[in-house]
Amino acid sequence: MIRPYREEDFQYLGQWVTDADLLLRFSGPAWTFPLTEEQIRSHQQQYPCKRLYVGCDAREIPFAIGELIWNEEDSPRLGRILIGDPGQRGKGTGTAFVKELILEFIRLHNPKEICLYVLEGNEAAARCYRKLGFQFDQVEPKRILYNGSEMRMFRMTLDLDKNPLR
Repeated sequence: MIRPYREEDFQYLGQWVTDADLLLRFSGPAWTFPLTEEQIRSHQQQYPCKRLYVGCDAREIPFAIGELIWNEEDSPRLGRILIGDPGQRGKGTGTAFVKELILEFIRLHNPKEICLYVLEGNEAAARCYRKLGFQFDQVEPKRILYNGSEMRMFRMTLDLDKNPLR
């Protein structure tokens, strides 16, 4: 089950994001460690076309976060996807969560395709997205600097006309 992010969800997000490297893999270079409630609040106010969602277990306890992005360059797009609870990783929970995000995107905006970016070396995330039908584009990767090193972010796209989720 997914639902819109609420301010009280930050307690989970604050526990999940334990270091700067994880924050970069989760959010790209836009947020800084340590992550604060103010960064999230400011982000939501500054970018109304980006909406955070949390994935909850059967007891309604959050275990993941993700973002729907529309109305800007490279959108519609999923972003800031994190399976925060380490106990939920590697069990298919991420795939189920991303599928719920896709279905919510379809419900709200009915896009023909959805893209996302994967940080170089994040093979677990790329495998998850491939299971849902995302494919790497031939678009030049975005490049970011982190701790003096250049890192690449590769774009993946899901064609919803060819995907059974529709």
